[in-house]
Amino acid sequence: MNCAAAAGRIIYLESVDPDGDGDLHLVIAGGRVTAPGLSVFDISRSLRPRRDPRLGDWAAAAGPVYRGSFGQRQIQAERLVVDRRG
Repeated sequence: MNCAAAAGRIIYLESVDPDGDGDLHLVIAGGRVTAPGLSVFDISRSLRPRRDPRLGDWAAAAGPVYRGSFGQRQIQAERLVVDRRG
């Protein structure tokens, strides 16, 4: 299985998923999963934090890498850590 992990600051988030399955998408400045220095996390409804993170928060995720709806490589998060800025 093609697994990866990445961590960094959140620079974009999509709270309302267009396909309606309730997952959360985060783009972080860190890692090299999607592009050099960028990684996308796909976080399922069951793993989604109670409160959505904000831009600038730190996030880390690990899991298998799949192609997203636009053909981008992204981590399907099986583990997620978010550190909210103080």
